[in-house]
Amino acid sequence: MEIMWSKSKRVVLKRSQLEEYKRKSLVGHWVLVTESFEDLQKEKSSKQDRRGSGGGSTCTRFAAGNVTVRPGSAEGFLDISGGGYLHAEGERFDGGGSFDRVSTVNADDNHLRLESFHTFKSVRRLSLRRNRLKSVGPIDGDLAETLIRLDVSENQLSPDDICRLSMSKLEELYMLANNLTVIPESITNCHCFLSLKLLDLSDNYLSCPRTFYMLSTLHNLQTLIMSNNRISYVPYLISKQEGDNSNSDNKTEAYQGEEDIESSKSDDVKKNQLNLKTLVRT
Repeated sequence: MEIMWSKSKRVVLKRSQLEEYKRKSLVGHWVLVTESFEDLQKEKSSKQDRRGSGGGSTCTRFAAGNVTVRPGSAEGFLDISGGGYLHAEGERFDGGGSFDRVSTVNADDNHLRLESFHTFKSVRRLSLRRNRLKSVGPIDGDLAETLIRLDVSENQLSPDDICRLSMSKLEELYMLANNLTVIPESITNCHCFLSLKLLDLSDNYLSCPRTFYMLSTLHNLQTLIMSNNRISYVPYLISKQEGDNSNSDNKTEAYQGEEDIESSKSDDVKKNQLNLKTLVRT
């Protein structure tokens, strides 16, 4: 597949070609990076295996007395995935000792929340895949000062949850397979996601090309992953400068060329043209 970035330039790369292109290209382009069909099939198979191997129905209260940080080569890594842990209101993990040294937590396949980790002092990377989350609150407590990578994929989150996470210091956010249909307009606020560099919205139901306009306002965003959504084309974004006949001084807008108009008329069979792709801003 090809994407029209301007009347004369098309950029479609394989992942192996990306670094060389980034060294040679001008700043500000979006680059489309293709992924192999075999890699995607392996990833889908892996997801299905994990879903089918969920833990039993027994739940354990998520409390310091029930969790052990195992010393060894992976010091600073806490793996409680599939442990059947249940969020316990008011529990704290900031009493010193081994929990203060934890920097990475794999808490997939439990019944936990973001609040479960607010008192961890050093956690920089947190995975909460498949925790049956229907909403998340703002990142708060000690976690707000340290967390830079969050994975809340395969839950039941909504566009409002994107807003709640937008005031954080996150650099990487993974929200795959959350049945998202839109991106909230409020993230165009200049105070949203100031540190975000990577955003993965794969396996959702996003369909509006205006999504790219809203995400283009995240000025530190470098990598946007949109595999398996329902967007049929990527609009060409132009920057309106002061002096244009508009009410705002500087505004980024979606430009729709002739090729885009034709693709927007395509039938449902063509709805997944952007599957297996990664967009990278260089």
